[in-house]
Amino acid sequence: MKPIWKRSLSALAAVLVLGASGLAASARIPEAAVSPVYSAVWNDATQISPEGEYTQAKQAIYEGLLQHQEQINVAGMGLTSSNALDVYVSVLKNHPELFAPKASISWSYNPSTGAVLSIIPQYYYTAEEVPAMQAKIDAVVEQMQSLTQGMSDYDKLLTIHDWLAERMTYDYDVASSSDLTSGRTAYDALVRHQGVCEAYDYGFRLLANELGFETGYAKTQDHVWSMVKLDGEWYHVDVTHDDPSIGDGSGSSYLVPGCVLHTCFLVSDAGVQDANHGSGSYEATNTATSTRFDGENALSSTWDGVAVWNGGVYFADDGTLYTGDVSGSLTSVDTGLLYVSSAAAYPDGTSGLLLTGYQSPAESEGLYRFSQDGLEKLADLSAGEYFNDPQVIVWCSYAAENPDGTIAVTVSSTLQPEFQTTVVTLPAPEPEPEPCRHPNLVWEIAAAPTAESNGILQGVCPDCQQEFTKVLLYGDLNLDGGMDVLDVMTLAQTVVGSAQLPEELSGDYNGDSRVDVLDVMTLAQMAHPN
Repeated sequence: MKPIWKRSLSALAAVLVLGASGLAASARIPEAAVSPVYSAVWNDATQISPEGEYTQAKQAIYEGLLQHQEQINVAGMGLTSSNALDVYVSVLKNHPELFAPKASISWSYNPSTGAVLSIIPQYYYTAEEVPAMQAKIDAVVEQMQSLTQGMSDYDKLLTIHDWLAERMTYDYDVASSSDLTSGRTAYDALVRHQGVCEAYDYGFRLLANELGFETGYAKTQDHVWSMVKLDGEWYHVDVTHDDPSIGDGSGSSYLVPGCVLHTCFLVSDAGVQDANHGSGSYEATNTATSTRFDGENALSSTWDGVAVWNGGVYFADDGTLYTGDVSGSLTSVDTGLLYVSSAAAYPDGTSGLLLTGYQSPAESEGLYRFSQDGLEKLADLSAGEYFNDPQVIVWCSYAAENPDGTIAVTVSSTLQPEFQTTVVTLPAPEPEPEPCRHPNLVWEIAAAPTAESNGILQGVCPDCQQEFTKVLLYGDLNLDGGMDVLDVMTLAQTVVGSAQLPEELSGDYNGDSRVDVLDVMTLAQMAHPN
């Protein structure tokens, strides 16, 4: 079912490019030759190159691919015709951010020694196309960084896993093709949301790397998946196998956008072998011995992908919405719905949750918005423009922002004979209003201060009607919350008649029943006793 790695010879013969100048043709000695084009697709033909081998060549290849070079100099770096493709492919596999180059190269070499002089890569995209495509990947990375800010490492990885599995569709056309077409890169996973297992793997590892995780990968003869390091231990993560759109193992596809399994999320070597990863020769960049997350967990009974709202993760299981630490303790959420079949989130992660479910046994399933403001029904999913069936059972959904700012919510149902999908288009959520900064706040004296006790100030903002209370210090004549030289100046202006104190404040600080320059001097000593 999965694509396989195999070398394919796409050119016919080596081409002699240089000869000894001034000699007869029959006596020329070849100095450099160019190999045919060799391609690799996932299988045992391209072995995992261990870390520490051919490091100089790998670095040169990586930098050359970043610069989209047509020919990369690797002379004297130990590459030969027998290892050049393996080393080149290992660079691609260890750098999921490289989405432009194909796993397809030729090379120039010294015919007499076999030493490779330069790598000649092939690319899916031109150098001019790459910047705009990179910007789209960067936007997804920024979104994921924003969504997962403040989360535990476990929940960050879970969010990446479910985000991909919800949106991805396995591409059988690419899998069955012997050509190296698109559908095998992180760009395909993060932007196009369609590809084969390589794309799932690259997409997961790119996002995990950007969030600070160390990653690797594992493969068998016909499949590849991710590995990630969490709390000092390595685990397997296979987003492809956790995406039900790849089918039920019989060759048929459910094609249910939004559904997510968690069978292959953070499992051990033993756990991943138990999950049908044993076909062909197994190889991995790391060893995963921890069984901490193998077997039953809080996500084992749900097909609902987690939704992120205000830095927390939420998911529906058996009619109830849950939140909390998925690897630890969870709490149920009172949503106002009798039954919650799925949870999604607005793309910004802050505008609320999108829930499918119903409020009473007599009601058909609907789409709701759940936020700090409560529950709001957005659509009746049994209506004619959606599933047109009062018995519809809706079980998963996800949301994406359209170019015009509206929100497209993909909802799938169990209507037979096939699973069906509809899209509910919602208006863009109202932006949260800017908090009032109370520029026109007016303070009034509720209780005057004395030499023995502080007073009380009360204020009301005329713009938002919010009420405030604060302490009024003895000697605070300008009501700014402190007692300093400004209050001394206020009292001095009062003495000369250019200002007037509030009637609750006398200004007599030396106790002689008059307000004059002696009170100004007394207040100055109070403000600056030293």
